[in-house]
Amino acid sequence: TQAGDLASRLDGKILLQVESRGEAWYVNPENEKRYYLGRPVDAFQAMRELGLGVSNKDFDSWNGKAPSRLSGRILLKAEDNGKAYYVNTVDLKMHYLGRPDDAFHVMRLLGLGIKNEYLEEIIPASIQQRNIIIEQEIADKDVAEDKKDSNATDLEWQIHDLINKKRIASGIPTMKWSNTIARIARAHSEDMVAKDYLEHKDPEGCDENCRLDKNNYRNEHVNQYLGSEYSYKLIYPNGVIAQYATIDEIAVSNVDKWKKFDYMLNPYLVYEGIGTAENKDKLIYITSMMVIPLTTVEQEQELKEFIATIIDQEDDTLIKIKKVYDWITMNIDYDIAGYLTNPQSPENYISWQVFKNKKGICQGYSNLFALMLHYAGISAEVISGTADNGEGHDRHAWSKIVAEGEYLYFDTTWSAGYVQDNEFTRQTSGIYYLLPKKCIIVNHAEEGENKMTSEEQKKYVEENIALFDARCPLLRDVILNK
Repeated sequence: TQAGDLASRLDGKILLQVESRGEAWYVNPENEKRYYLGRPVDAFQAMRELGLGVSNKDFDSWNGKAPSRLSGRILLKAEDNGKAYYVNTVDLKMHYLGRPDDAFHVMRLLGLGIKNEYLEEIIPASIQQRNIIIEQEIADKDVAEDKKDSNATDLEWQIHDLINKKRIASGIPTMKWSNTIARIARAHSEDMVAKDYLEHKDPEGCDENCRLDKNNYRNEHVNQYLGSEYSYKLIYPNGVIAQYATIDEIAVSNVDKWKKFDYMLNPYLVYEGIGTAENKDKLIYITSMMVIPLTTVEQEQELKEFIATIIDQEDDTLIKIKKVYDWITMNIDYDIAGYLTNPQSPENYISWQVFKNKKGICQGYSNLFALMLHYAGISAEVISGTADNGEGHDRHAWSKIVAEGEYLYFDTTWSAGYVQDNEFTRQTSGIYYLLPKKCIIVNHAEEGENKMTSEEQKKYVEENIALFDARCPLLRDVILNK
């Protein structure tokens, strides 16, 4: 075929996409498929995975120029710590690859320019040609275009493909690839390599939600999975790698570990980004982030129009907050049936679902409150932790904003009513409206904060009675009358 003839003529060549951003590819003479070289570490890894072992005796006998049968091949000196060399197809000279940056430099130096139409005739080494859909940088827009992420490695694509295959097998929609999320995930993997840890939170305490916030990526919900896997299966005592693991083996191993978590099969997940990084010991760190976006364009428009009717051209920030707070507490029911039967159902916490169904759980109340304020031009944050409503601390969510130079807190769930005998009764109140930090901590504890017992709560109020009298008298009465 024409494609096969072209690949045959380009065996062993390094190709540079001249009509794109100079992305580099290597055409493997063994199978005439092209391998994406990406960043320096990707090029280095590809070189070693595709390498052919040679003895020192044979290598030395060539005097710097390989036999023609090895044109375009990558040679590994198994008896010399696996040093890698690329055989130039033009003059058969062997170029030492050394470190990742050296390998990348050789790739670029010896690359041959190629137009996209010709490159596409050569079959990629990945499982399938991928039509990648990415969302715009503004993450709360469900607007997408076909585009490839040139920074993504084959391993990242393979994991993404495997997860989507499991979703298809379960009868749920596949997730779209997000360049933006992949960049954030990749940065976390690189940070784990640099600082030698494998945790959702970095050493500064920033988790996946924090990382998305720092990148101005507004979202409804994010699931994050971490993994680590060595890039080899067999290594000699002297440190020379005898056998590398395939990309498929690494991907399958990690996805199988993640299978016990059902969240990857959440039907409401829309976007996924995966980032990998490898340390000096050939240990690959993997970060997968799966996201539910805030709204579609149509949903956003409907919400904005609705909120405009609530705000009614009001300019004062606190009055706008009060109007949104009042609407939620007077119109959203606590979904006790949903909480008891399936508390993890996205319908309980996705803002749009809570808005349309007029019911949700604490996460849904807080998410909707924050989103409506966002569309009203006010920045709000959802807080997760535990809270004590008279029966001990339990998982809970509430909200905070910055106004008049301080954090002010709201609990729209508890302000809407109460649950008794598995039935919700609406009883709106202002107990948990516009509370300063020193008040709400009496019975709300963010992640990592101290949880007060009932006795400690009463003692705390008594010791800070002037504050509670002035700023939160209704909450004072709740605590002291327990």
